[in-house]
Amino acid sequence: MSSVLLVDDEQSIRATLGEFLRGDGYEVEVAKDAEAAKTLLQERVFDVVVSDIVLPRISGVDLLHFIREAAPHVQVIMMTGEPTVETSTEAVRARAADYLTKPVSKNAILRSVRHAVRVKDLEEQNRQYQKELERLVEDRTAELSETNRRLKESIETLTQTQQQVVQNERLSALGQMASGISHDFNNVLMPILGFSDFLLTHHDMLGDNADLPEYLETINAAARDAREIVRRLREFYAPPSDLETTVVNLNRLIKHVLELSEPRWRSQAQAHGRPIDVECDLPEFPILEANESQLCEVFMNLVINAVDAMPEGGVLRFSGRSDTEWATIEVGDGGTGMTPETLIHCLEPFFTTKKEHGTGLGLSLCHGIIKRHGGEMEVRSEEGEGTTMTVRLPLSRPAQTQQAVDSPAKSARGADPLHVLCVDDEKMSRILIETYLSDAGHSVTHACSAEEAIGKLETERFGLVITDRAMPGIGGDEMAREVKRLQPDATVIMLTGFGNLMKAESERPEDVDELLAKPITQDELLAAVDKVMTQGNDCECVC
Repeated sequence: MSSVLLVDDEQSIRATLGEFLRGDGYEVEVAKDAEAAKTLLQERVFDVVVSDIVLPRISGVDLLHFIREAAPHVQVIMMTGEPTVETSTEAVRARAADYLTKPVSKNAILRSVRHAVRVKDLEEQNRQYQKELERLVEDRTAELSETNRRLKESIETLTQTQQQVVQNERLSALGQMASGISHDFNNVLMPILGFSDFLLTHHDMLGDNADLPEYLETINAAARDAREIVRRLREFYAPPSDLETTVVNLNRLIKHVLELSEPRWRSQAQAHGRPIDVECDLPEFPILEANESQLCEVFMNLVINAVDAMPEGGVLRFSGRSDTEWATIEVGDGGTGMTPETLIHCLEPFFTTKKEHGTGLGLSLCHGIIKRHGGEMEVRSEEGEGTTMTVRLPLSRPAQTQQAVDSPAKSARGADPLHVLCVDDEKMSRILIETYLSDAGHSVTHACSAEEAIGKLETERFGLVITDRAMPGIGGDEMAREVKRLQPDATVIMLTGFGNLMKAESERPEDVDELLAKPITQDELLAAVDKVMTQGNDCECVC
């Protein structure tokens, strides 16, 4: 029977999770803080420790470091109600087996603990196997030199396999982090992308200020780039099979990156007494097919890294060349350069020289983006001489690449008006959805919770219900079930910050007719409404 130590300062959580685990056949001990947990760990051996991050006096992350020193083979699962990039990154670096976001469901805790027990068993088998191999090597070296050589090769292979296991566990933990963090980011991006997009399609609302459209274009472009970044968080553990592309003007894109990053390399640098000049010597590149948001992120990262590498100021250089097959762009700085060891590891995930200011994901993301475009990324650097990042992109994409559609069809504007119920605990999301749909001629009633929405369903008829998933109290899945119970003919759209992750896992709740991801533009939402309402679902129209 596997043993689990459960550490949380909330008695109800200890009792609930303890009951789940005992019901699944585990031997469970509980501790209300890190001191009590340390005492138990010194008295006996546990297979798995499940610990809250926020504990009195000594944090769960400090407890994790203690366990790594005192009992390195114990699998540790971290959980928190307040996920942050800093705590999740530190937990991953300390080799946490998993990272869970409260409230933790029964399925989530059991799945995570079962996985941790399996990993521990595999690691123990690997250790025993390695010890046995080493014993055989020592015993038979003198008389079986050829066998000895083969056994050493086996050990090397085993070591590589173990390193891959560790890397996979890191990426798995990052995936758990991405789920919670991307949901929060998407909620924040929802009004920024939504209202800027709405105003850009309603110029009559802008007045006579000629600069407003340009400002809004910049805000909207930045929000779309941010949405693309959040969508790709999951690429560390489940890369997409294809790449959505459009026609890209590289010269215009790099100019746009320099304009967006100007506060970093000009204003902030000058404020700190380290002036930075930009030299741009680029040919007129041919048009190529690529994902513009992803390339924008690549060059933005390269600019920021170059600026950070010049603590005394200097020159940021863009140069390039092209032939019939490749566009080559070089981003150089006259900064501190890299040590040989840093140069070897700089493209690896989680490797950073910025300590608490970096997560080690920037260059690895850039490298992955360029690889997915069929390109190459090269780093040249010498300590004290600066660094040059070379990006090579193919001027023609493989035939299987899917070209992105510029914008969804602006349908549903001419459709029969609907009576819509919008359910979301985020006020700005409710206001934005009401703005989108009212502009298209629909009437909207909104509710800040599923409980309030169910009350409205009992007194009003709706043709369409748009609901968030993660809400206090009753969640979106149960909300959808209540809609179908109370008004079977109503259509349900789930609009959530988890949308892209759910789509990637082919996870759509049974009573949901359409799954959409936040943030969303008006055209995307109206196209989805038009799609679901023309699939044979009956709806009530407003007369």
